[in-house]
Amino acid sequence: PPSPFRAAPDVFPPGNFNAGVLLFRPCPSLHSSCVGAVGAVASYDRGDTGLLNALMPGWLMGSDNKLPFSLNAQRSALHMTSRRYWDAAGPAVVLHFSSTPKPWEGRPSGELEVAFWGVWAEAQVWYGRPHSGAADVGKGKGGKEEGGDA
Repeated sequence: PPSPFRAAPDVFPPGNFNAGVLLFRPCPSLHSSCVGAVGAVASYDRGDTGLLNALMPGWLMGSDNKLPFSLNAQRSALHMTSRRYWDAAGPAVVLHFSSTPKPWEGRPSGELEVAFWGVWAEAQVWYGRPHSGAADVGKGKGGKEEGGDA
């Protein structure tokens, strides 16, 4: 039978998965287990990835449990691996900006951040929204802040 859970390998620590992109088969008992573990189970990163790895330590054993790197390509991996690794993994389908800073928290500083803003700008054109880049994040049509009385 197909695996009830799939994830892409994490950059560090080796042998763990990253919780950025997960596939779960809906299961009430698994949900209850995860919710019950919050605060009761140690998480190596004090977050969701560490908690889920603690709950599913054998995920790496089944080859059908693994998603390809391209479905959760972490930005940090670009700085820790050679460009050949990314080329061999194939084109990134999901680019995960794990850790900080996030691209929307400041000016583009690297090739992935520049690529992020290119895709963002293209999406704005596609949806018919005016934009001028990072300065427009959180603004609606006409450049006004969304969600306020302004």
